[in-house]
Amino acid sequence: MSDNKIILIPHDPQYLPDEIQKAAAIEYLNHITPDADEIELIEHDSVEFFDCGENFGWIKCPSCHAELEVKWWSSRMSDDYADGFMLNTYLLPCCGEHHTLAELHYEWEQGFSRFAISIMNPHIGLLKPDQKKVSEEKLGVPLRVIYQHI
Repeated sequence: MSDNKIILIPHDPQYLPDEIQKAAAIEYLNHITPDADEIELIEHDSVEFFDCGENFGWIKCPSCHAELEVKWWSSRMSDDYADGFMLNTYLLPCCGEHHTLAELHYEWEQGFSRFAISIMNPHIGLLKPDQKKVSEEKLGVPLRVIYQHI
């Protein structure tokens, strides 16, 4: 049996909401996902990577939109990690522009953050735009929505 998660992370990898924001977000997410198996708050001391699991498709350059080789990306992931991701800039092999791993375009969405809310088996399909907007208002920051299939 496979599982699905909706993972919400801030666009700003260093952002940590306050306790009031976290409580408001959890209350709202419990309301819109009443049949979820679990809603978990995740906080790390360092920036971590939140992946889409088996939904992984491609990685593209944000400058020229060329697809990047997974081998190149995997090497940069290893280079960038030292007790958390540093999010250094790297010379991209496609066009010579410099970007962090967080700035790359992923199909499906993936991202880097110290904070996340993970909803295990939410039983709602995709998050609706208005649900994302309310979640952003509750947490006080723009969010990335990661759909993880495991």
